[in-house]
Amino acid sequence: MKNICWILFVIIILTFLAYLPIFRGFFQHDEWVAFGQYLPAGKNLLSFFRPAVAHYVPLQQLLFYLYVSVFKLNFFWYALFSVLAHLIVVYLSFIFF
Repeated sequence: MKNICWILFVIIILTFLAYLPIFRGFFQHDEWVAFGQYLPAGKNLLSFFRPAVAHYVPLQQLLFYLYVSVFKLNFFWYALFSVLAHLIVVYLSFIFF
């Protein structure tokens, strides 16, 4: 069990290091389009669960709405939470496999 914990720790550290360059990033076209939808619109929570014409991803839309509500246009927090979300996926994948 002790070896498994060390392996998981190393995987998480390597994943964090792999995603470290994201902190030097910036918002690109698709993020600005999403900001244009969320910032002025003032959507309510139920609007995320209505079927969409092309791409129905209500949880992603809800999460991005929460990001926009809390972080506004500060890229650092988007990058940090993205790295943390990836680390959670690494951990859950490790447990699953």
